[in-house]
Amino acid sequence: MGVSESFYLCNNTKKIMKSLIAHSTKTIATASLLLMLMIALCPARTMAQEAETMQKITAALTSGNATALASHFNTTVALTLPVNDGSYSKKQAEQLIKMFFEKNPVNDFTTEHHGTSNDGTGYIIGELHTTQQKTFRVYVPTKKRDGIDLIQQLQIEEA
Repeated sequence: MGVSESFYLCNNTKKIMKSLIAHSTKTIATASLLLMLMIALCPARTMAQEAETMQKITAALTSGNATALASHFNTTVALTLPVNDGSYSKKQAEQLIKMFFEKNPVNDFTTEHHGTSNDGTGYIIGELHTTQQKTFRVYVPTKKRDGIDLIQQLQIEEA
């Protein structure tokens, strides 16, 4: 089941329930069971989507792919790089990250910590190793916007 199907399923539970209940009294037990199942599965699907987003962000950092990374940016991003620090539009931030990766070709990215904080913010903390033997500390917090985890801030600082 894809992300759009999951959102459809979660968002249309009420319509499905009304339809099932209208068909027969016997269906009420089935509808109740279905509702409990949907309620149980929707949060699990959300966690799976968050994990998938974090994996895609990690893969973009590992490969030094600015376009793939920017696909997870919010409309504005607080960006901290060795030579730039500020709030940028999604496109501006993508160009700055692209220039950073061109000057610092990625050899590897290692995730040191990842998870979700108490306020629901997802995060990745890791080290980016370049082909020039440089190491950068990376911090990537994400926040849900319209049900999608988006990068709000990206910090890449020399270790």
